[in-house]
Amino acid sequence: MRSTLLLLLGALTLGFVLGTPLKAQPGDDAELEKRVEATDFTDPEALYELASWAIGNKSSAKIRGKGRDWMKEVIDMDPDHAGAREALGHVKVGDEWYTDKKEAAKARKKAMEAKMEAQGYVWFKNGWIKKTAKRDWNSKWEKNDEDVWLSYEEVMSAKGYTLYKGEWLRMNDEDRKAIEYHRKHTGEDILVVSTPHFRMHTSIPVKFVQQYCELIEKVYDWYMETLQVEENYRGQFFGGVVDVWTFETSQQFQDWVTLYQETYAFTDEEKKDFRERPGGHLIPHKHLWVIVREDAKDVENPLLHYFGYSAMLYQTHGRYAEWEAEGMGHLIEELFSGEKNGIVSLSTRSRYANSGGIAGKEFNTKDARPQTRGIVKAGDDISISELSKQTLNSLNQDHLAQGFSIIEYLYSTRLADLIGVIKAQRASKGQDPVQIVNEGIQNGTQKSTADLERDWREYVKNNYKPARSS
Repeated sequence: MRSTLLLLLGALTLGFVLGTPLKAQPGDDAELEKRVEATDFTDPEALYELASWAIGNKSSAKIRGKGRDWMKEVIDMDPDHAGAREALGHVKVGDEWYTDKKEAAKARKKAMEAKMEAQGYVWFKNGWIKKTAKRDWNSKWEKNDEDVWLSYEEVMSAKGYTLYKGEWLRMNDEDRKAIEYHRKHTGEDILVVSTPHFRMHTSIPVKFVQQYCELIEKVYDWYMETLQVEENYRGQFFGGVVDVWTFETSQQFQDWVTLYQETYAFTDEEKKDFRERPGGHLIPHKHLWVIVREDAKDVENPLLHYFGYSAMLYQTHGRYAEWEAEGMGHLIEELFSGEKNGIVSLSTRSRYANSGGIAGKEFNTKDARPQTRGIVKAGDDISISELSKQTLNSLNQDHLAQGFSIIEYLYSTRLADLIGVIKAQRASKGQDPVQIVNEGIQNGTQKSTADLERDWREYVKNNYKPARSS
């Protein structure tokens, strides 16, 4: 009795380990009989359907065996039936099916050799290459999926790059069309390169274009993560891809306005503004940034500043004070500018547009801190409410320094509060910048505006060094 039980237990264990039940599951035979009776064995497709079901049966090796036999019958009726052939592991090479994979591999190799040789290729360094190209081969060449050697130029083109004035740049079809359009209507070359969120139109040297494209996307990613922009909002943060245009002279800018006035639907008021203030413009609702700089190296700071200003505008849904947007622009300039000496020239957006009536708009971060410290120490700083009343063109140098330092203080020591203020302003019901900012501070920090001003002043006194005496 004991030996019988042990044998039965061993058989069950072996069946479990091998993954093959000892017999078909109840109902399989009945299902098989039902399907067989319903199948027209003279119709290859009907028989193929039955065979596919049988081969897919997981509980009975016997039924799976019948399925393979039926697949062979399908092939007898239709020798080129791909489904039945593939189910049995056959491989097609050219017009012929092979039941042996090794034979198929040999046939495939032979067919490839004939094809490549007919096209003028020879076997070279474990790949195919045109006879005439052997002398040009170098370590930059790469093989494709068919073991065909591609030159570096072919590889870059296949990856979507275009050679422009000796540099490889990634361009899409829209970029190339834009280049051709500009050349056709002006007779001048302009480079157009798209990144995921920006499209650069420029005549500055290629090395700067590559640098700025990488930089602006780096800043974009940093801003999304650091300021915790919601995932569902990131893809269209600026309302779409931003067109960035750079010009070396005001005349180039004015010519561009004439040529592209229909493209961007410029209003008469905007065109008048362009004529009177040709230094550069940021037009958020048209996803357009225009920078006029004679030296390509001077494009970086306004590019970064425009980003910061636009980011504050879009993240608050337009519910912000001008000093906040300027301050964010200045902060991003300071954090990401490539100036070797660490001195970042900071200018307001109005200065970029040459539209400010206030003197002394331009300053740099080296001067902004001691300047702010001097203002605070002398008691000459103004309240955040007063600061929020200032329009873009009424902000003076002291206002800009103070605004920058408030944003820098929150970013450096109270990032969660900065994020909270921005989100609270977006939800604010305030009717003007003063109400919006005060409501944002109170709801975003759970403290009063007066508390923030007090803490900011202490931070400036303790962390900002006085100006060096000359």
